[in-house]
Amino acid sequence: MDAIFSAASYRWNPWAVPTLVTAAAMIGLGALTMARERGSREARLFAALSLAVCVWLGCFSLMYLAAGEAVALVWARAAYVGIALIPVLVVHFALAVPRSG
Repeated sequence: MDAIFSAASYRWNPWAVPTLVTAAAMIGLGALTMARERGSREARLFAALSLAVCVWLGCFSLMYLAAGEAVALVWARAAYVGIALIPVLVVHFALAVPRSG
């Protein structure tokens, strides 16, 4: 377990860049939405959805950066916390957004 927090357990991998950039963009988009919408119910749900996507992509980024198989497996398993929350939050967000028209 100490290997997860050790810098020696990670090495540069260009495959981690797209997921890191997307995770950063999603958390930024969630924060921007929360600020713009002043914490409305829809904004809170969208921010939670953004956070779940960020957890998913962030864990996969760390998986790609892991130097060893054991550390990569920990991050791959942790990513499924975010993946499990995404469909639930999408449904709640879709139900919270009022229908226009």
